[in-house]
Amino acid sequence: MFALKILKSEVDLQRLWCGRRAAIRIRSELMSTIFLKALKRKDVKVTAGKKAANGSDSADFGKATNIMSSDSGRISTATGNLSLLYSAPMEIAVAIIFLWQLLGVAVLAGLAVVVVSWPLNTILAHQSFRIKKSQLAARDGRMNILNELLAAIKLVKFFAWEEQWANRVLEARSLELVILIQSRCLKVLLELLWNAVLIAIATLSFYAYVAQGNQLTIGTTFASISLFGMLRGPLTAISEKFMEMVQAYVSLQRIEEFLHE
Repeated sequence: MFALKILKSEVDLQRLWCGRRAAIRIRSELMSTIFLKALKRKDVKVTAGKKAANGSDSADFGKATNIMSSDSGRISTATGNLSLLYSAPMEIAVAIIFLWQLLGVAVLAGLAVVVVSWPLNTILAHQSFRIKKSQLAARDGRMNILNELLAAIKLVKFFAWEEQWANRVLEARSLELVILIQSRCLKVLLELLWNAVLIAIATLSFYAYVAQGNQLTIGTTFASISLFGMLRGPLTAISEKFMEMVQAYVSLQRIEEFLHE
């Protein structure tokens, strides 16, 4: 057992090292490509109703800054933990095999909770995608106002426009905060859903085991609880990774739009 733990630690270390190295390289390449595009593109201020040649609004300075700093980092973070997409299912499969040996068919009652909760998880994922796009758009708007303010700070001070510009910045920040609160509430709801699923898996499995006429002994109970604890880590990692992939997909779309301008 001690040798297996040492081996697992070494495998996790190599997995994390490879993932972090790939994440750093991907972020460097993305930032270099975005910076090169920012140097070559025309600095065009899009007015109301004016569209670029490809039918989409041209990215301004604030959006370009957010793409380089936030979106590239979000994609690299999602890439660094891609190994969880195969390691977590393997851990789940091992735990289910051992639970099957202890509880038998009763494990299927607990696993049915995951299948039932999947449509709700899909709905929440679509909501997360929509809110994330709105949040990034609101952040771009706030950065645009701040960049305009810093660029014309002398005129603002000369004509005493501090209050008007402060109101514009606060309005943009208020809109961003509203969307940010929605994003945090949705994240808490997703975490609550997965925690409820984990509790329901153990509860229904024990109930089905007893309903079959089996006796739930102390040894079976504690061994099963330990195995259910093994499921908690991978399922939580999958939930967090799912949210990271949604955010990375939104960021990837923004970078693609910026590079195709």
